[in-house]
Formats: sequence, structure tokens, C-alpha cells
Amino acid sequence: MAETRSFVVREIHDYPPILQACHVMEITGFSNGKTYELLRSDDCPTIKRGKRMIVPRDLFWKFLQGEAARGTAFEGAAVTP
Repeated sequence: MAETRSFVVREIHDYPPILQACHVMEITGFSNGKTYELLRSDDCPTIKRGKRMIVPRDLFWKFLQGEAARGTAFEGAAVTP
């Protein structure tokens, strides 16, 4: 039997001010690989320190809203405004 993932929809302000990859994965519903692909993209407001990648929560939210406005929103985004 296939296992299903359940998502708890949280408000964006329920997340810490600095997001880690695990938070981005929860928000978007992306797989681990897709999350890191997104974090490495030039468009995402990622801060890279060595191998560590973090994203300011509010900038990430604006980034997602901009993608939605352009019609290129990421499928599976699980956060409500």
C-alpha cells in the first residue's frame, strides 16, 4: 500500500523569520531534490553560506507571490496568505 504525505497548512508567519530547506519543502510540497533546485535558482532569494542555504521568510513569500502573479507559481504550495 502506498504511503501518502499529509500536509498541515500553516500561515506564513507561523514559520521562523529565516527559513531552512526543510521549511521551504513544507511550504511548497516539493521533494528534497526539487527544493534544493529551487534554492539554487537565481530567482529565489537564497542566502548561501558555504553549503548552507537559508531564505528570509518574508522575501521568500514575496517571491512565491510574484511567481503566482506571473502565472508561473509552483504547484503544491501549501501556505495560505
